[in-house]
Amino acid sequence: MSDCTPSPDARTPQPSWFRSARDITELGKEPDTERRVKSLHTAGAAMERIQRANVDQFVFGERPLIVGPDGYGHVFYEHSSYTPPAVSAAIHARHFALGRKEMPRGAVMPVAEGTPEEISARNPFDAFNQQHLVVPGGPQWREAASTAVCEPFWTTGMDGTRTIDEQFVALMRAEVRMIHRQLVPVWRHKINGLRVLQLEAPLWAGGLTLLDVVAGELRMEGLVFETAFDDPRVDAVLRGLTEDERRVAMAWAHPYADTWTEAARLAGAADPEAFGERVRRKLKRLGSEYTRRRTSALQKTVA
Repeated sequence: MSDCTPSPDARTPQPSWFRSARDITELGKEPDTERRVKSLHTAGAAMERIQRANVDQFVFGERPLIVGPDGYGHVFYEHSSYTPPAVSAAIHARHFALGRKEMPRGAVMPVAEGTPEEISARNPFDAFNQQHLVVPGGPQWREAASTAVCEPFWTTGMDGTRTIDEQFVALMRAEVRMIHRQLVPVWRHKINGLRVLQLEAPLWAGGLTLLDVVAGELRMEGLVFETAFDDPRVDAVLRGLTEDERRVAMAWAHPYADTWTEAARLAGAADPEAFGERVRRKLKRLGSEYTRRRTSALQKTVA
């Protein structure tokens, strides 16, 4: 997901507001950090310098920062005039998703109150998706954005042609779209312009489903009884079944049937669940009886 190749244009002297990597941890603990930065640069100037700075990498996570060629960086905060807008919105959404009651630098997030619809309307992921990523709204897009934003951290290389916000939005939009595709159910995808259908999807009037059409050939007598078994144990057990029960047993061996209920449905049983369970139990009992008789006969022969 990231391209960490350093930019050759990033080898220029860094601005004075950069701090060494060993000071990054302490930077977040200094209460007057933002005040001192603002005293050196106006809000607009500081924002422009950070947005246009030649840096190697941008790291997004719990404490997003930008990194220079010699291990230099600057931490971004949500409530800061020099944090890029999309990054600030992503930090806020991340804290919202993780359920943080206390935001960085003392900002407190209000407890969610109201109906689910009202809470959803205030969900910061909707604003992040629609205002910054420019993707549709809805629960699945919200979940996709939440999944992407709440990753532990990821790093992207800066090529010098985009601002931090532009690079962040481009990569985050691609990530959110990919996650959204993964969240869409299989039967809602299209292949070569055609939609994938569930086997239980209704087709026409009369209660027919796609499964009825696909599996219809399995109900023909020829497919059920034209198989001969080399193993005498199988023939011995199947001889103890009725014709309908044998049809279910043969259908269960077909790749279409994953369960006894499905096998009974393929075989045309009126109550697939009950009849499939009945055949399963009967086969188990017949198999045990065959094994017992076989063992008893062998013991008598040896004696």
